[in-house]
Amino acid sequence: RGRYLILEDENAWLLNNVNKALELKDHQFGVIDISRRTTTDEDNYLIEFWFKAVTPKDTATIMSVGNGLLKLRYAENKIELATEQKVHYINTAECLDGNWHHIAINVLKKALGSAIVYLDGNAVYQMSAKEIPAMASDQILLGAEREIIALGNDMYKYVYDKFFEGCFDEFRYWKGYHSAGFIKNNMNHRVTDGAIGLAAYYPFEKQIIDDYNQTQYVASLADHSS
Repeated sequence: RGRYLILEDENAWLLNNVNKALELKDHQFGVIDISRRTTTDEDNYLIEFWFKAVTPKDTATIMSVGNGLLKLRYAENKIELATEQKVHYINTAECLDGNWHHIAINVLKKALGSAIVYLDGNAVYQMSAKEIPAMASDQILLGAEREIIALGNDMYKYVYDKFFEGCFDEFRYWKGYHSAGFIKNNMNHRVTDGAIGLAAYYPFEKQIIDDYNQTQYVASLADHSS
């Protein structure tokens, strides 16, 4: 996972061979549209992705949902999972060591009534699924969190902060039940486009045939879930 792309501004890509990833810096963030892929309080879901970063100087949000509905972030030398009601301290921030790590948040509202956080395929924290909200929002953000500010006269704006600098790859959002074995056995493999239960899939690359009829991988922000 050492080869990646750098998004230096909204119109510029720096590419380096096969297996692209997204690098965020200088207040950049990624946006995953889930407006048509929401869940209810009765639905199971799984969020998983690879990331690489070093320890931030200040509080930084690795991933967030909507207006702070759910936030995976670094704060005070810990990785924490925060909702609007409670903060769960997952572990120390040893995974922010400049190497690639896989993280998964498996919310099993129907099956076991628990939510489990996995790091590199191993369960590191478990809580009641009732403490984790449904995916009832419009966006998942990579590398930032969002707040809505009222301006008056039914006007509002979004403000983004807590920016996280690092690389992301193989972002997957699944609906339905998925086991610990599913996470561990598949985290090192690419997903087939349109796999059952796959609600959003961002490998940050796509395969094309160039003018010489050769297969090439190019950077892409497209959703490959269907």
